[in-house]
Amino acid sequence: MLCVVGAFAQNSEAPSKIITSKFCKDYDLSKLLATEGNPRNSPQTGVDGVFDTGYWRIQIHFEKIVRDKNTPNIYHVIGASRLKGLITPFKGDITITTVTQYDRQLYWVMDTNAGKSGDNPKYDEKATRYTDIDAAYIFYEDSSRKFTGLFSGKLSFGLHQSKNGDLLDDLGDYEGDSFNNFIYNGTWISYTTHQRKLCIWGEGKLPVPNDVSVGVSEFIIAERYQNHGWQRDKNFELADTLQYWWRK
Repeated sequence: MLCVVGAFAQNSEAPSKIITSKFCKDYDLSKLLATEGNPRNSPQTGVDGVFDTGYWRIQIHFEKIVRDKNTPNIYHVIGASRLKGLITPFKGDITITTVTQYDRQLYWVMDTNAGKSGDNPKYDEKATRYTDIDAAYIFYEDSSRKFTGLFSGKLSFGLHQSKNGDLLDDLGDYEGDSFNNFIYNGTWISYTTHQRKLCIWGEGKLPVPNDVSVGVSEFIIAERYQNHGWQRDKNFELADTLQYWWRK
């Protein structure tokens, strides 16, 4: 297993090139876009996010992701949201708009299979290239249900390409204070009232005001919002941990 560690994130001074068309044809990102199976997301509870100006906890899970057979930059998604105990299915698309590759190889790759016999893991310096990906998303909730609408906005995430061509999630800043990746930054719009609500979810620290996110190395909501689904137990785990809620 390969794992990206240490070094620097995207460098604006590094030479770059747009590789959107070729990248989308060459790589299927279905597994990397999945909310289940990622080591930093709970496979039992989905991905956490914030909703509206009360910063209510919303959970998102993608049940199925399939790359379009004819248009490889489009991914068809089936999933569900959970907000205030209400579970609502949705479906829609993620459309990759721009893929930028940075030519400077700024990351190391650690072979975590090495060292099983007691040796230290092996580091292969400058083994990857950083790729920055921008996309748009729109997910339609089931309109036959009450209190439904659509999610839309921009998705941004970073990946690395190893020497053998494998794509790796951006773990370089995982232990850093500002780590985030696969950030869905947008809104939810009600079908009936047309009201627009802030809605952001993703890995690591979410892009919200500093007085809302008070954690240093992880996303921790400010105390005044904790009763909006963010209460924690004595082990500092989120108390509302309904497993596989999308199957209910």
